[in-house]
Amino acid sequence: MMEGAREEGIKEGETESKRKIAMNMLNLGLDRETIVKATGLTSAEVKAIQQEK
Repeated sequence: MMEGAREEGIKEGETESKRKIAMNMLNLGLDRETIVKATGLTSAEVKAIQQEK
């Protein structure tokens, strides 16, 4: 039971890290396709981050 919760927490942390990296890349003016390739996020996820900015 604890192991599942731990893995869930790790995945959430990785996703948050990818989102921060994507935000930095957007701030640098990189295009969405490059960010998708670099972070492993989907195009829709990057678009959502872009709209949050």
